[in-house]
Order: sequence, then C-alpha cells, then structure tokens
Amino acid sequence: MNMFYPNLIAAILTLLVAGGALATSSNTLIQNMIDPRTQKTWADITDFTITKTPKKVDVAITAGGIIPTDGSLGAIGYGIITGFTDDGQPENVLVLTSHLCVADSFEQKAAERCDTTVGLLAKLFEGVINEEHNDATWHAHFLDLKPITESSDCANVSDNIGLEVDLERTLATKNNVSPDNDVRVNNNRTEPTISVSNLNLSDFHNTDFKKGVFVSFGIRGFASGETVTHLCLTTPPLPPSK
Repeated sequence: MNMFYPNLIAAILTLLVAGGALATSSNTLIQNMIDPRTQKTWADITDFTITKTPKKVDVAITAGGIIPTDGSLGAIGYGIITGFTDDGQPENVLVLTSHLCVADSFEQKAAERCDTTVGLLAKLFEGVINEEHNDATWHAHFLDLKPITESSDCANVSDNIGLEVDLERTLATKNNVSPDNDVRVNNNRTEPTISVSNLNLSDFHNTDFKKGVFVSFGIRGFASGETVTHLCLTTPPLPPSK
C-alpha cells in the first residue's frame, strides 16, 4: 500500500537557462512556473553561475529570500538540469537538497527531532545507519529523471508538471548519487546564496553542457512497505506569510 512520507513535500518552480532566457518545453514536461507568490523567497532564483574547468565544476545560486536550513518546509531543493534526451526530456539533474528525517547522504548528521527516519538512498552506502544521517543539512545528489506516466503515483499529485526521479535507473547506475562535496548556504548577506564547488565534470550526465537549466523544487514521495516507489517533483512549498 502506497503512503505519503510527511517530510517529503513537493517541487519544480522556476526554470531559467544560463544567460537569462526562460526555459519552456512542449507537452508540459517542463513548464515555466514563475509565480508572484514565490518572489523574494528561497524559491526565487535571482542569479546563478556555472564555472567549468577541464575537470571540475563550481555552481552558485542566488536566492530571493532566506534559504531554510532547519527542515521546516519539508523536502526542498535546487536543481541544475544538464542532461536532456533528443526530444527535450530532462534525464539527469544535479540537486542541492535539504530534507529533515530522510537519510540518504553522509553529509547529514544526527537529527534529534526525528521520531522516525526514512532511508531513501541509504542502501547505496554500505554501513549507513539512518538515525545518524537524517538532519536537514543541505547536500548534493546526481539523479536520473523520467516523465510521469498515468500509472505513476506522481500523476495524482497536485501541481505536478510531469517529472519524477527515475529511482530504478539511478540506483542501477549509482551515478555518483551522493557527492562528498560540501554544499554551502550563506544567509548572512542581502542576497542569500547556496553553492557547491569542485564537482567532478565526469559525474555530469552531459560533460559537454554549456548551459544549465536551474530549478527550485520540493519532493513528494510514495512507498510500498519500506521501499520507496516514486519521488515526484511539484510546486515548491513557501514560507508562511508574515
């Protein structure tokens, strides 16, 4: 029986390509979802840079508001899509993500507030103890993507825009699913930033990429027993109104 994990909440907001043009797509696989409500929040991507050397990649994103670091908004993140199929379908993404009580990265530490912990990708990391890697520390993953089909649980998620994580392919390839690189959040400035440096260029799906499609998102998950079956991308959760 499928169920929602309460700490996995959902999805994509703003799609921008390096250079400032808005990214659009046919058949709604990607949609431009710029919404006035998202302005001046963490989900508002106001600027970004990709610095690439022959072997390494640095990424920096400027946000429109304070970037949450306490897990209060559930599972959220930013993504840089650099791999596409011939028909324009996004097929690979570097994500910078935060999710309290969901264990899938060595960069996470212990979370005292978690009554239960979900281990999404923990089986890829031998020796991972969920209870020790489940806080809201921002960390990075490389994940494969696929379009949502009618048979997917993601098809029934409100505000979905037709994308989900391809768990089967991601787990099969292992695709450097949890890079060791530190993700740094700086909220002590007028324009908050989040960045990650020294990523291996060879870990990107398309090593020849010259532009990146940047997104902000939340995640909603479904499971059968202890097995996660679907991770859906939908509209990002926003901070409560003041």
